[in-house]
Amino acid sequence: MINTALTLFLSIQEDMMKKIYFILMLLLPLTMCSKAPEGQKVLIETSMGNIKVVLYDDTPLHSHNFTQLVEEGYYDGLNFHRVIQGFMIQAGKTRLEKDSILNEELMIAPEVNTAKHIHKAGALAAARWPDEENPKKMSDKHQFYIVTGKAIWTADFQSFKEERMEDLKYKIFKDLPIDEAIKDSIKHQYYTDGFVEWNRFPTEISSVIDQESEKRKGEILEYTQAQKDTYLEVGGTPHLDGDFTVFGEVYEGLEIVKKIEKIETTPNDAPIKPVIIKNITLIKE
Repeated sequence: MINTALTLFLSIQEDMMKKIYFILMLLLPLTMCSKAPEGQKVLIETSMGNIKVVLYDDTPLHSHNFTQLVEEGYYDGLNFHRVIQGFMIQAGKTRLEKDSILNEELMIAPEVNTAKHIHKAGALAAARWPDEENPKKMSDKHQFYIVTGKAIWTADFQSFKEERMEDLKYKIFKDLPIDEAIKDSIKHQYYTDGFVEWNRFPTEISSVIDQESEKRKGEILEYTQAQKDTYLEVGGTPHLDGDFTVFGEVYEGLEIVKKIEKIETTPNDAPIKPVIIKNITLIKE
């Protein structure tokens, strides 16, 4: 009888904790980012509500570029053309058919600073072309995205570390002078599964990959406890850290960003009902 009562009590407690957690997650967008860090403040007026962001002073190339485009009215009237729930909302003129070759004049040198800026919910970052076309990881001058992200749990950080080890191994592999057929097979598995079963390939390849990755494991991103706490509290998209420049963050109106991410989209992630950027203006203080 005591065991039954105890089990019932624990079950009720667990249920209550889950309810409290979900209530907090609903309230979070209303409370986070209420105090903006130092930097130029910007108002983004959309057809679904207003969003206020602040641009970081320590990403001068990106912040100046964004400020310049805002002053030119570049974004006014454009849509959020790519919206993925649990990931991000993206805006800026899309690449045209004729622009299939990367033009570095339309790019900005990366200002990735994972020691200070991560892809937490509300992060403002620059989109870019894929690694294969853009090995320098240069940012697109015109396209930005705002992270919505998903909930992050403590156990996830070990998975992030393992995924980054796989990325490092793949990076090492790309510099190896090996048979093209084997190279294509490795590429296919990496892009299909996100990892490579290196033991499927000749020992001279797998042993080099293991040895080099062990030597260079210091290159793998390690989060500080404060960064882990931020992800645990607000969520985000950690897999983008180290590859894309975060140059600002939402300090007011994250609930609007969350509302936009939930709209219905096509299979290509384009909103069925356009979400229009009416106006973006600099906030004068």
